[in-house]
Amino acid sequence: MVSVTDLIVRLQPYSQGLKDFIKNNPDFAEALKINNPNRFISVGAVVISHSPLVQGDKIIGFYVYDNKEEKFKQDVIVDIKGRDKEFILYTRFKSKSKWVKDINDFEPKYGKVCTTRGSIGRNLKKYPMRSSQMRSWRLSLLN
Repeated sequence: MVSVTDLIVRLQPYSQGLKDFIKNNPDFAEALKINNPNRFISVGAVVISHSPLVQGDKIIGFYVYDNKEEKFKQDVIVDIKGRDKEFILYTRFKSKSKWVKDINDFEPKYGKVCTTRGSIGRNLKKYPMRSSQMRSWRLSLLN
């Protein structure tokens, strides 16, 4: 039987390499916002950036809606050397995994790129959505 987490990951606009990495790294999977469906729902939006400070790494932002705080957030995932094999998640979630790091470590390493913390609110404020709309959307996806 397929788990809820497996189903959530399968439905995301992730590359096959990232899906395989998530499946093989449970600490990484646990730290992803989308794998907490009672609080977060994926909106299926992706932003890809590159840092001038770390050549080759691909910076991927996956947008989610936080039902508790009623605002958009994102998971910031770095595809190491852009090879679709190794990834690091930058988040507030505390983990001892080498694949999960504190979001505050992102900017000193990669600089200010469009996927950094705080950019979401500026980008999505022009798309207001009431929490009742998000709850309806969430219920329709889960049923």
